[in-house]
Amino acid sequence: MLSGAAANTVSSAKALVKDRRRLKRILLANPDLAKYRLSEATSERIASTWRPGLIRRTARMWQTVYAGINGIEDHRYLSGYVFARMVRPALNNEMLAESYTDKNLYDRLFPETQTPKSVLRSIHGRYYSDDYEPVGNLQKALAPYEGNELVVKPATESGGGNGVLIGSYEGGEIVTPGSSISLDDLSQKYGRNFNVQTKILQHEVLGAFHPASVNSIRAMTLRHPEGITVLSAAIRFGHQGERVDNQAAGGISCGINAKGILNSFAIDSSGRVFKAHPHTGHIFEGVQIPGLAAVRSLVEELHARLLHFDLVSWDIAIDENGTPVLIEFNILGQGLQVHQLNNGPVFGDFTDYVLKRANI
Repeated sequence: MLSGAAANTVSSAKALVKDRRRLKRILLANPDLAKYRLSEATSERIASTWRPGLIRRTARMWQTVYAGINGIEDHRYLSGYVFARMVRPALNNEMLAESYTDKNLYDRLFPETQTPKSVLRSIHGRYYSDDYEPVGNLQKALAPYEGNELVVKPATESGGGNGVLIGSYEGGEIVTPGSSISLDDLSQKYGRNFNVQTKILQHEVLGAFHPASVNSIRAMTLRHPEGITVLSAAIRFGHQGERVDNQAAGGISCGINAKGILNSFAIDSSGRVFKAHPHTGHIFEGVQIPGLAAVRSLVEELHARLLHFDLVSWDIAIDENGTPVLIEFNILGQGLQVHQLNNGPVFGDFTDYVLKRANI
């Protein structure tokens, strides 16, 4: 077993490799970025803000990429490496992250908040209903949902849409195009902790961009000495008929301003820019997202209860009635790139405060 120092070194190396791969993917997809040059003023601010060596080099590379794509030049962009290895651990007790982000516990953590209805919970290898009553007969418990679309997901570690299965419940099986899985086999695929939910019926404004996926808002909140603030918000859309909206599955994201209006462009994980949704042709500019004020109030209120974590990213859907629905919250995989590609440096005026917390 590695010592603490050795394990940290390995983790840092992996974070750096991951950061460089992301950078390479963006540069390959956007060859014109090689010609982009930061202004002299921004270069001077970078030199005065970031430490010499690796931190300054990675900061400068990402600042060039972000500004070259979204046109927002600023010395305060964070590299993925600095965020993952220095900033996030300084703000959050990451040892507790997996326990808190267990989707099966959301209704206990936030009992009055609207979440997708759970038709079956597998917790530590035991089955429970939506209201945490033990379930013995799986087919009997799910019989009322015959013919309905259900969503199966790991209770933890489902970032990027990993492991999410969406299909129709038919005769004891969840059926997707070309495959099916029985209720009895779910534990073999998902292990001891997973959740089966009903599908959210989303608002028509969000569904118009890509009807096949539930398109969710990603909002990042920060606890600071004056309270809790929403730093940035963007909406993620599925693409090419995919059932999930995550960029890791080919989705795109579009920034949302403080008034709830979409940016004029969306961006995929490779930094390619779109003025309209590439699958449906729906234009982003000027579209008002319903219920954003309620989303902001909700995530600030919920974050206040998470006392071990000062930085949280929330995935919120808007249902057909305009009500926010909590899908999940994230302590580890927070989607830094989504925010900075669309909206500029994620910490903005809080950057100095955050860098001081991280001893940078």
